[in-house]
Amino acid sequence: MGSDERSHEPACNTCPTLSRRGLFEFAALAIASSALPSGSALAQPYVRQDPPLPSPATSPLMERLSSYMSQAATRPLPEEVVEKAQKNVEKDVIRAGEDAAREVGIIGIPKEILHLLGELRYRTSYGQNVLKHSTEMAHIAAV
Repeated sequence: MGSDERSHEPACNTCPTLSRRGLFEFAALAIASSALPSGSALAQPYVRQDPPLPSPATSPLMERLSSYMSQAATRPLPEEVVEKAQKNVEKDVIRAGEDAAREVGIIGIPKEILHLLGELRYRTSYGQNVLKHSTEMAHIAAV
């Protein structure tokens, strides 16, 4: 065995080797031990506790806030807010399509196609962004 070849033996005989199985067993043990109460909680005798006292009345401020929030849930958004949000999403869609086309090196795509391409930014398939996946596939196809 040459000096630059590496041995797969542990550095010392007393050190345990780390395997995938050992790592999973250690992780399972750590998760299980964190779910259990601490040892001091197990050692204490069970003491019966009286039921909790009723909570004090809700403050007027909290009642007012709760009333406002429940009314706001049923009230439609103002038209200006809806239009502004739609314009922002439209800009993001077009920008995403242009960025994707630029990333893969395609120029001269019609605006309608760029818009459709940009809409893929808001789509997912099996948890993966479809636009990102498409650009990755275009890079692989170019190789």
